[in-house]
Amino acid sequence: ILHDFFRKSCIRTLDPERADLFFVPHYADVSYRARGRPDEPDEYERALLDIIELSKYDAWESTFNVTSKYWRRRKGADHVLVQAAPVTGLRHPKGRRGWAHYQQQLTRPIWLSLEVSRSFVAEYPHCASKNVVVPYPVPGRAWTDGAWRRRADRLVASYYAQEEEEAASS
Repeated sequence: ILHDFFRKSCIRTLDPERADLFFVPHYADVSYRARGRPDEPDEYERALLDIIELSKYDAWESTFNVTSKYWRRRKGADHVLVQAAPVTGLRHPKGRRGWAHYQQQLTRPIWLSLEVSRSFVAEYPHCASKNVVVPYPVPGRAWTDGAWRRRADRLVASYYAQEEEEAASS
């Protein structure tokens, strides 16, 4: 859903010089589960850890096949990363409890996450405020047969129709 949202956005630009934000389409949780829940990060996660924590750009450039120029410009603060479940983030700290899973979210990129800890936000309000909590999609028949998508499309269409009516009447 997020991937399509950013890919199809009407404000998307393919010119990196004009971009305000850069979406990094890597889904660590999907990779983690597809690889059988290993202890070690995959090559993309290692590249992200290198650039975030060590300011090493080689793996970022070779793995994601992009330049590091735009990451360097704001040290990644204008890059949007997905951390669907902090427990399966870029590292996989099995058996660790508490904030260990959220520490990654203290780094400069903007993190999209399905989970957040109230105590973590209370302790680090400035760092946590740059991140976005995305609601969980609830699986089930309505999700898989497209009923939710059709409902969402109707709601969005209704919203824009209402906005157009209000604009026309003013």
